[in-house]
Amino acid sequence: MASGIPISDESYNAYERVKNRNLRGAILKIENNEIVVEELFDNSSSSESTWENLCSRLKSKECRYILYDFEFTVASSKRSKVSLALWAPDTASVKDKMLSASSAEALKNKFGLSVVTQVNCPSALGYSEIVQEVGKRSS
Repeated sequence: MASGIPISDESYNAYERVKNRNLRGAILKIENNEIVVEELFDNSSSSESTWENLCSRLKSKECRYILYDFEFTVASSKRSKVSLALWAPDTASVKDKMLSASSAEALKNKFGLSVVTQVNCPSALGYSEIVQEVGKRSS
């Protein structure tokens, strides 16, 4: 069941910019009963270093959505895939985790994404682990 939390135009524009490779990624959050952009990440650095920078900005007790354009190789062919990850740390409140999880489906549908991953602990944010999961779902 979707939460009914509206997705801001700013969030949709961030998705379009990531999809069109004008940005590498974005952190979105629920604020004032709306999903809004918290921070944008350009594509001037490598995919992996930008991912590490983005992950360092996540709050240890607050849920966030991560829109990201992952680059990976499959059978010697370079590919990229825009993905949505839900950062729902174990230390976040139950209410925050439930609201964020129920709104993730609305984001997935609005953005037309097929790859959505939930991450609960910092050790699961490793770039190679996430890329492996995105690559599996892209085959």
